[in-house]
Amino acid sequence: MDINLQKWQLKISLIEIDQLKPHEKIIERQVDEIASEILRENNVRDPMIVDDKDYVILDGMHRYNSLKKLGCTLAPCCLVNYDLPQISRFMVPFSEHSEH
Repeated sequence: MDINLQKWQLKISLIEIDQLKPHEKIIERQVDEIASEILRENNVRDPMIVDDKDYVILDGMHRYNSLKKLGCTLAPCCLVNYDLPQISRFMVPFSEHSEH
């Protein structure tokens, strides 16, 4: 699925979880809470935001770890080109306030 929002090309895809590259520490309690939420609701509310070139997770470390803990092999991801100025400017303040 491709979405075009004001010159942003976003692609939502299911990516094999082992291809994703985590890079931040997590809070285990949050991982457990999100895993419980995923099981209770039988879905993942929001896709992880991932660089489309190397699959580095830009936002969603707790979701990633929750899915791994649950034994999932695929993860919903919003693939973005981190090199685009509108993406990299957006990600810094977004990731500072993101809880999961």
